[in-house]
Amino acid sequence: MESPLDYLKNPAGNDWLIGYDRHKFSQLATQLYLELSQLLTQGTAPKILLAQSDPIDFLAGFIAACAAGCPVFLCNPNWVEQEWQQVFNLVQPDVVWGDLPVVSPQSLVNSFLPSLYVNNRRSTTDNQLKIMIPTGGSSGQIRFAIHTWETLMASVRGFHQYFGDKSINSFCVLPLYHVSGLMQFLRSFTTGGRMVILPFKALVTGEEYHLDPREFFISLVPTQLARLITSGSSTWLSRFQTVLL
Repeated sequence: MESPLDYLKNPAGNDWLIGYDRHKFSQLATQLYLELSQLLTQGTAPKILLAQSDPIDFLAGFIAACAAGCPVFLCNPNWVEQEWQQVFNLVQPDVVWGDLPVVSPQSLVNSFLPSLYVNNRRSTTDNQLKIMIPTGGSSGQIRFAIHTWETLMASVRGFHQYFGDKSINSFCVLPLYHVSGLMQFLRSFTTGGRMVILPFKALVTGEEYHLDPREFFISLVPTQLARLITSGSSTWLSRFQTVLL
């Protein structure tokens, strides 16, 4: 199976990551991978919290972590203090990518982590790559579903085959730490497709996009679909190749 870094040479060309700098993404992913490779020489794979709010930073960090075989926890950068406390107590990360306010478990005093924070303790995590994706629940507790690169790629292959083994173009308005948002990226990234990443509010406000929706898949949660229909966007939405819920 190909390494995640192998897909950085996307055959769709320089504009595959529409609205963003593809070269910056590739360079950052490679740079972070090299940094992690240095940490790997010190022992077992470090556990990574990924909480970047910028899509390029987030995706580059994700690809680097997967390529290096490091367990990675995808996080919502907008979680509140109590939620971050739960995550840090649960995960005890070795590396944190993202500027986020947290509560120190020892002192319960607010601190601010730099974009690369390294815990000097030796990780007790095994070397098998795990990808932890936050999942909703009614308990109020932060929970993570455990995936692997292989299981995510199996899902991509099934989707790819079902839709005719063609390059998959994605129009993403879901958070990238959400499994549905992440899968849109992986489908485009690994099949040579193109990708648009926009906040959902951009759709609601009616911003214009210079592309043909018929060439793209879009994924929505039911509340988003209802809101777009209510706002009179159903005609535009119907032009997409497929709307996934």
